Amino acid sequence: MINLIIADDHKIHLEGLAALLSKPENIEVIDTATTGVETISSLEYKLPDILILDLNMPKKDGFWVLEQVRKRWPNQKVLVMSSYKESSIVEQAKVSGANGYILKTSDTSVLLDAIQAIYLGGEYFLKSKGSDLSILSSNKEISNEFSDVFLKKYSLSEREAEILVMMANSLSTDQIATKLFLSAHTISTHRKNIKRKLRLENLADLIRFAFENDLL
Repeated sequence: MINLIIADDHKIHLEGLAALLSKPENIEVIDTATTGVETISSLEYKLPDILILDLNMPKKDGFWVLEQVRKRWPNQKVLVMSSYKESSIVEQAKVSGANGYILKTSDTSVLLDAIQAIYLGGEYFLKSKGSDLSILSSNKEISNEFSDVFLKKYSLSEREAEILVMMANSLSTDQIATKLFLSAHTISTHRKNIKRKLRLENLADLIRFAFENDLL
């Protein structure tokens, strides 16, 4: 079970995020806070696996919270979830001790990937590509990058390609579901679609395909 505390001064976003993260069976939101001071008070009472932290909060902002966390609980994992897109702010958050940084407009899959990456000891940060922002994760198991040519050639989605690699590493349906915060039924459907698209009969064929395409 991954325990979370969420800190955000916008109550609608806070409540929506808490409700969203209550759905996966292996995630539990143990507390929420709406100010920097409340966040520190919450951490004094119970330390979560991950603190999801907004930067723009009253009564001490998120950067103040990061500073206090690093002084008092140096091993506490923090995922910043902010509206600020500027690469300088992302870098400032990283230097201040954040383990990850995503936008409030990010898809649910990005949020869950970030939580998983940080929980497993990795990082999950936005990186700048010109004027655009994309995700850079230090957890290679989660952040496999697949070329557009490869995906289009085999009509695979990025999620299917990610599951393909996990299948080639002999992970079971339940193990993949746990890692990706998805249901076993969803993973089973993906597995069937992958085998159908690639015309693979068994695990040996799948592993051979993965090696031939430099996925392992």
